[in-house]
Amino acid sequence: MRNPKPVSWSTWSLMPHCELWQAVCLSLDFEPPKRLDLVECLRVPHTTFIDRMKVCIANLGNKLPADNLHAPLNDRAAAQVDLETFAAVAESWAWDIPQALQARAQLKVEPLVDLVATPAKQRGTAQDETILTKIRELGHDPLRLQKNSPGKSGVKSQVRTALVGKNQLFPKEGGQLDKAWERLRKNQEIVNKD
Repeated sequence: MRNPKPVSWSTWSLMPHCELWQAVCLSLDFEPPKRLDLVECLRVPHTTFIDRMKVCIANLGNKLPADNLHAPLNDRAAAQVDLETFAAVAESWAWDIPQALQARAQLKVEPLVDLVATPAKQRGTAQDETILTKIRELGHDPLRLQKNSPGKSGVKSQVRTALVGKNQLFPKEGGQLDKAWERLRKNQEIVNKD
């Protein structure tokens, strides 16, 4: 692989996740080989592949959420990462990344959260603050929410649509949003208008 194959951005732009080593290849603007082959990856003119891999592996679970954080070091290269998050983190590190990957970073609207340094109690507080902020962004007062009109989605549904699966604090299943919403109701930080 003397001349790296150009990236098929039409395919990669549709991929929500990939393995960490593939994301690093994309950040260097070359098509990842079919399987992880360090010999092939090191032959490309970009000598920064190993440097970027070291930085990414050191930040797995911290700035860079991934699925197999406790795997042996040699398996961490295969950790599944969200491409939008990866792109946003790469930009925050001032890496020179291709335009197509920069566009993915722009899709990551919600702020990156340091998940490792966020114990459960702090995570709950962060979830609560995120929900209250989103309610206000949607033009509602959390202390004076209107009850749902029959056949219309309510504020909670709007918040769910805006956050679940799009914010690291609220994974795709949405159960954490329901728990946080109930916690806010119990603490009277979310109140329906009489």
